[in-house]
Amino acid sequence: MKTPGIALLFALLSLVSYGQSSGASEKFEANLLPSKTGALLTYNGQKHAFTVTMDADSVRPSEHPGWVYVNGQIVQASTVPVPEHLYQDTLSEKRQQEILLGYINYEMEYFKKELKIKYKDLDIHPGTLEGAPVVFWLFSMPKGDDIRKQIYVTRLCFNQALSLNIPLRQEEDMKESLRLLTNLMKTVKVYDQPLDLNQLYKELN
Repeated sequence: MKTPGIALLFALLSLVSYGQSSGASEKFEANLLPSKTGALLTYNGQKHAFTVTMDADSVRPSEHPGWVYVNGQIVQASTVPVPEHLYQDTLSEKRQQEILLGYINYEMEYFKKELKIKYKDLDIHPGTLEGAPVVFWLFSMPKGDDIRKQIYVTRLCFNQALSLNIPLRQEEDMKESLRLLTNLMKTVKVYDQPLDLNQLYKELN
């Protein structure tokens, strides 16, 4: 990351989740920490944390919360809490995939009914990355929209569905964008304690 200083540690999202199991009501705050090799996206809770490593020649925040430029490519990082009746502190891989697929259905209904986006060609690919269940999903935007496709990869981190998204203006960018999303999601680490961001910043720089 070219712009130095812990002052650039910035909040992308502040999320509230709901539930009755011990981790279901945990809140996570997102911050982007600059590093010598790019940046580290952190999600810090009261009892847990998770991170996404963005190693690149250039990582910089955009003017829109939750969106980051990685080597010039815009990437959205977002989290949505798992509903309380679905979340448990321990979930099987099968159950995680079921929750992820339910989340995608929820998002697509939101796009259609609330945002009035007439998407088409929804394509869903469940799988695993670094041993964690994930779902790759993509769809085409309405004809005439500047964005041709939206591509996502989503996984669970504690009580949050973490999604990384790239909007495509050119179909030819699909392969490289999928590679970037895959590489970013592979770096996700989860922690059973919150992170000391000041100490972490010192270690990264």
